[in-house]
Amino acid sequence: MAAGSRLWKLLLIFSLSLVLVFASAFQLKALDNGLALTPPMGWNSWNAFHGDIDEVKIREIAEAMVSSGMKDAGYEYVILDDNWMANPARDADGNLMADPVRFPSGIKALADYIHSLGLKIGIYGDRGSMTCMNIPESGSYGYEEQDAKKFAEWGIDYLKYDNCNVAAGSCISCDYKTMQEALANSGRPIVFSICAWGFQPWMPEVGNLWRTTGDIVDKWDNGNDWFVGIINAIDINMRYRQYAKPGAWNDPDMFVIGNGGCTTEEYRTQFSMWAMMAAPLIAGNDLRTMDEVTREILTNKEVIAVNQDPLGIQCIKVRDDGDQEVYVKPLANGDYAVALLNRGESAAKIRVTAEEIGFSAKPESGYLVRDLWQHSDFGSLGEIEADVPVHGTVMYRVSQVPVEQLPGYVEINLSADQSVSAEAHFEFAVNLVNSGAKDVVNVMISLQVPDGWLAEGLTDSGFNQLAVGDSIAAKWNISPSLAADGFSDIVVTVTYQDELGEREWQKGFRVLVLPPEGSIYVSDLQALTSVNGWGPMEIDMSNGEMAAGDGRIITINGSQYQKGLGVHAYSEVVYDIGGQFSTFISDIGVDDEVGNRGSVIFQVWGDGAKLWESGIVTGASDPETVVVDVAGINTLKLVVTDGYDGDAYDHANWAGARLLK
Repeated sequence: MAAGSRLWKLLLIFSLSLVLVFASAFQLKALDNGLALTPPMGWNSWNAFHGDIDEVKIREIAEAMVSSGMKDAGYEYVILDDNWMANPARDADGNLMADPVRFPSGIKALADYIHSLGLKIGIYGDRGSMTCMNIPESGSYGYEEQDAKKFAEWGIDYLKYDNCNVAAGSCISCDYKTMQEALANSGRPIVFSICAWGFQPWMPEVGNLWRTTGDIVDKWDNGNDWFVGIINAIDINMRYRQYAKPGAWNDPDMFVIGNGGCTTEEYRTQFSMWAMMAAPLIAGNDLRTMDEVTREILTNKEVIAVNQDPLGIQCIKVRDDGDQEVYVKPLANGDYAVALLNRGESAAKIRVTAEEIGFSAKPESGYLVRDLWQHSDFGSLGEIEADVPVHGTVMYRVSQVPVEQLPGYVEINLSADQSVSAEAHFEFAVNLVNSGAKDVVNVMISLQVPDGWLAEGLTDSGFNQLAVGDSIAAKWNISPSLAADGFSDIVVTVTYQDELGEREWQKGFRVLVLPPEGSIYVSDLQALTSVNGWGPMEIDMSNGEMAAGDGRIITINGSQYQKGLGVHAYSEVVYDIGGQFSTFISDIGVDDEVGNRGSVIFQVWGDGAKLWESGIVTGASDPETVVVDVAGINTLKLVVTDGYDGDAYDHANWAGARLLK
């Protein structure tokens, strides 16, 4: 093991040396306009709204960037993507114009308002004859100088320059260089973002950032498609790490965080790895309606500090054990950021040694490890290990310190059955091991279970002391709610004290709750008939609205479901249940894929009679659990109607819907 560790250390030193060599050799060729010396941070309209943008919406987004704490966390650019232009896009003198209906005050007035909030504004352009939305006369080909001066006149701070509808025989590097020179001569500092859908060697000398991938979609893995998922974007972007430096950044595209297609762990991985890769941090969700989990991810200042580190080095992969990977990023103060990434389909332990990270051993030294998602410290004498959830990333900042400065460290181990029944209790055990360098005192263990569950303590959960090397255990009897379904999380919180202060750690345990014996998920039944307002009814995914299979993970106000029906008002789904069941149970709500829009009414019918009806349910409503008596019912009909405001965005979910014997 020691020889292997030395090998990894030598490889890391060699790789970091190459980074410095590349940076030195590339200095004369890289764009040096004094801008974007750390990766740009901001928001772009495309992922949330596509072309549906107007000045009211953009003003509200800018205000939300301030009120949500994103501005305080470092976000500054509010970027209008495609479709801000008039149609046709130019006046008689060839000047670009904003759409007079959607942007009646004009871009300069919008820029002035955004600047008044202490923010900056970005805008979208294209090197061809038209933008990607095919707006006549909207491309900058042949108009580069004129457009750059207009952007400067309006007060633009950032230009995203796309690659659609290119002129016959044009030269891609020449076109981007022409616009870069026009911006340099515009009289205003404007960050230049190249959006040409893949790295080319000329890009670092032309842009402040450049897209290394195709467009990102709200998925974890999108295979080999031109559209990339989170893990695909990471893999592609890592190929070009040697080009990243202050003022010049690899761009794996915007965040999909908060848009509903991935799990919370997958979103944390995107944020963690974009920070490790020194990538631009450009949000793409509706900031006006984001939930607290999304806000906490996007405003994690400790992770952001890694991204904004002035050294500007993109991380290196120091270990690849198949689905388990370790990435390391040197920081300007001598610390290292470390990411433990689990791309597998089951939770995994991932370890890394101080030597692999890049530290040289010193007498009487240890390692202070800061968990950047738990916001707490622990000490290590040379090895760091973590339990990493499926598609999750644990992220640390590691410093070398004298042993006496190390805090205590209590390792949390959880055990229970992975699959449990909604009608039976199960035993849940917590085992704590003091793996640190100091005794700890006043140890307390607490549990957070889902609403409607019961947790009965079987042992003490508080302990006066836990010495180095010792362990203690506590147990609970947990009874799920009868309405529980699918994956549910039990969260354990452990607090303790050592001579350096108080620590708090949390660890989650995910169980799969199965319905009672003889029950069945409605989505596993064959419907007799179905009617759907837009697109087909979707099985075990949200409605999506258009083609079959275009939905995402069913999500209601942040709660995600593996099973259920995704429908769109007006919708009817009819099943023959043959009088075999006693109870219908489902959570209901509008899917997060439409934000806080949409309003619907849910109904349950049996044998032609209405058995139950909800009030109006909106996109802002929390999930509501419905329990309906269906004893003796032969024909079950699930209906979703419009909430009396038109059927736009009425994406409704029968989430976890099931029939109980």
